[in-house]
Amino acid sequence: MYPKINELIEKFNREGISTFLVTNAQYPDAIRDLAPVTQLYISVDAPEKNMLKEIDVPLFDDYWERLNQSLEYMAEKKQRTCIRVTHVKGLNDSYPEKYAELIMKADPDFIEVKGYMHIGASRNRLSIECMPWHEEVVAFSKEIEKCLPEYAIVTEHVPSRVVMLAKKTYNIDGVWHTWIDFEKYHELANSGAEFCAEDYIKRTPQVGLSGRMTKQEAEEKRRKLIEERQSNNSLPQHIELYEFAEKDVQ
Repeated sequence: MYPKINELIEKFNREGISTFLVTNAQYPDAIRDLAPVTQLYISVDAPEKNMLKEIDVPLFDDYWERLNQSLEYMAEKKQRTCIRVTHVKGLNDSYPEKYAELIMKADPDFIEVKGYMHIGASRNRLSIECMPWHEEVVAFSKEIEKCLPEYAIVTEHVPSRVVMLAKKTYNIDGVWHTWIDFEKYHELANSGAEFCAEDYIKRTPQVGLSGRMTKQEAEEKRRKLIEERQSNNSLPQHIELYEFAEKDVQ
């Protein structure tokens, strides 16, 4: 992690710039010593050691120990924390109970289960078939939720293929409060006083799952486009479903 990260964070806080810090948890001491950020994410890309080595190709031999130590340090944080699980279809979408064990060690405020996107350098190692449909992300999220009685699914963002879970303590009098009051955060961060995640929450404007079936939507759009091309005698008339989804559904 950048050795002057705290100086940078404190400057952002002073200037009213939000800080969402995402880490793969290989520098636990840096997480322990981290200055307050708007929200701290740790990516948990696999539920057990050998799978994590295959998915992340870590630099350090003690990568598993570093991850677990980082999760323990996350549990000590007072501001908003989130575990991000990137769902890589067919590779790390198993053992929800082991994911739950790691998540409970970190005691995060939120959990994001996000579908892998076939972009960037990952295309050198993974195929487009590793990219799950949104409904598959929802299904995997529900499996994880079953293992975490203190958490519940709150909402989703279909274009990003993300499902968010939160601690049930964020459901106040039957109303979810998972959004951020940014103005309040910066006031607190610059006050010099201790503060916690619950001090800068806002009501969640939209909750629940849409039930959208994105694969069916892609199939229907592909069918209509093929019919249109056939009627116009234009080429190509064959379109791979994943290619079509990547361009038109996300």
